[in-house]
Parts: sequence; C-alpha cells; structure tokens
Amino acid sequence: MKAIRFYDKNDIRLEDIPIPDLDKNEVLIKVKKVAITQTLANEYFYGPYITKQSLPLIPGHSFGGIIVKVGEKVDKNLIGKWVSVLPLISCGKCSYCKAGYDNLCNNLKYYGLIKQDGGLAEYVKVNIDNIFVLDKNNIDKTTFIEPLLIAMNIFDEATSRYKYKFPNKNSMNILILGAGAIGFLTSLVWNIFRKEDNIFINDLFLSRLEKLKDVMILNSVYNINFIEKEYIKREHFDIVIDTAGFEPLAFEPAIQEGFKYLSRGGCLVSASLYYNRIELNQGEILLNSRSILTTIFYRKQLIRNLPEVLSKLKLDFSKVISKIDMKDVLSKGFYKAHIDKEEFIRLEVEC
Repeated sequence: MKAIRFYDKNDIRLEDIPIPDLDKNEVLIKVKKVAITQTLANEYFYGPYITKQSLPLIPGHSFGGIIVKVGEKVDKNLIGKWVSVLPLISCGKCSYCKAGYDNLCNNLKYYGLIKQDGGLAEYVKVNIDNIFVLDKNNIDKTTFIEPLLIAMNIFDEATSRYKYKFPNKNSMNILILGAGAIGFLTSLVWNIFRKEDNIFINDLFLSRLEKLKDVMILNSVYNINFIEKEYIKREHFDIVIDTAGFEPLAFEPAIQEGFKYLSRGGCLVSASLYYNRIELNQGEILLNSRSILTTIFYRKQLIRNLPEVLSKLKLDFSKVISKIDMKDVLSKGFYKAHIDKEEFIRLEVEC
C-alpha cells in the first residue's frame, strides 16, 4: 500500500509498505479522509517536536474511513461501517489516568503523532477502543471528531477554572483567537452549553472569518460574534482562548497578545503549540490576578458526550473544508496548510 512517512524536518516521503497485520482486538480501516492540521505543518517546517521520539512515522491524527477487516475478537458486523479514529491511547494505570487526566498519561500514544502510525496511508490498523462509528449524517465530520473532543476539553477545563474563581458570575465574555478547526469548534461547543455567554472569535486572516460567517449566518441557533482585531476591547474578556498558535505573519504570539484583552482575574487558555520562546510580563499578570491554563489533546471521559454534541451541530461542515488528493500531499499539502491557510478552515486529503 502507499503511505506517507515523516522522517525529519522538511523530510516526508511517499513509500510502498505492507498492509498491516491485525491483532485480535484491532480493525483495518480503508482511509477515506485525513486532515493536514496546523500541528502537522508545524512539525514538518519547524519540528520535529511532538513526533521527535516516534520517527519515522505515518502522520495524520484526524482521520477516518471504512472498516474492511476485523481481528478475531472484534464483531464482524463492524465491517463496512464508517468510523472516525479517536487517536489517544493511555495506559489506564498511571496516576494521571486514574485521576481522569489520561491526556497526561505517562505512557501516552497518539495515532499519527506519538508512537503510533496515523492516517496518511491507504490502510491503518486501529484498536477497537479507538473508533467512533459515524452515521450517514455525520460522515462530513470525519476529520472533525478529534478537534471536537479537544474543543470540548478546552470548554470543560476553562469553565471549571473560571467558575471556581468566580462562582457567582452568570455571564462571561469569551474571546477565541484563531478560526481554524479547534477555534471554530470551540465557539460552537461553547454556544451549545453556555448560551448566556458572549462569544467572540478573531483570526489573523479575515477571509477565515468571512467563511465562518457565511456558514453560520444560515443557522440562527448560533450566537457567535466575528470580530476584527481593531475592534477587540482591551481588558474586557473573562476568558481568552489561544487556538492560533505559531503564526509567522503575526506581530506577536497570540498567547502574548491575549493578555491585553484579559480582564482582571481572567484566565488565558493556551491550547496551541509554540516553537519559539514567549515573553510574558509576569508583573502585569500577577498584579491583575490573571491565570494561564494550558491544555492539550482530550480526556477520554468526554467521548460519552460526543453523540449529544454531534446532534446539536447543525452546520454544513463541507463548506469549511478544502480538499486535495493524496498524490498532491508531498508537492503542496504541507505547504498549503502552512502558507495558504487563509483559504480554508480545514484541509482534507481524500484518499
């Protein structure tokens, strides 16, 4: 089968490798959709960082397709089902796992990122515990399941932190920096669970905001404000969420900029990866009692809420997807994800 392997910075290769053999608790997936995320692009251009100890690796952590074969202990009725892969693998035994924070597992693996091959291949073998069966109404969300879980985790941790500090505050002002998949989904999740909050989303690329407006304006269920940078009020927001991450065209890192918009006692949530040093004014943070919350990946306990959240996502996700063929990944896939991101919210490879 054909597969793309990541070997090092600026080094990915299209190779012929055997179709993987299955263990008794695994399924073989014919990959149909895989996202080239900003994380993968950053790993390619600036890393490797997350993937460093796992190379060579087949990348792609947001993906799915059709089950074509199952291991001996797996229900054969799953053959033919369309699934999205839940990439996080945890040991279940360390102190973090026992406390419900399996995203911090001492022995963490993550399909397409950490010690486990991912979706940029014709076929991928996946443990039965790492699949989420999709009905026909949700196939367009195949590569959105993993970032949706991350968005749910951001919401859960941010609201818990802030409400613990200010338990009597009923309505909050929320600013999301970055209108990529995670920022876009975080705004939706927040609106689903806390309609009383004022939600704003900003992006360096105004074309991204326009795309989201075009999608959401057709659905009055969502009350989300799209705001350009010059109209963002300083020291106005209770929670600022950085999903923008490392952006070479920005004047300053989003995490640094975010503190300008944070009210006293507010919380800045960093859910992005940076490949450079960040300078923060510790005195200003301390004197205004601001806090930083960092979060990565998702916690498995949130998977049980996926059906409820999916049932409330009424948008046409196909309108925020830009597609490329597998044959174009080497020549322009990672470049497009890094340089031409103003053209799309989600970049998908169709296999």
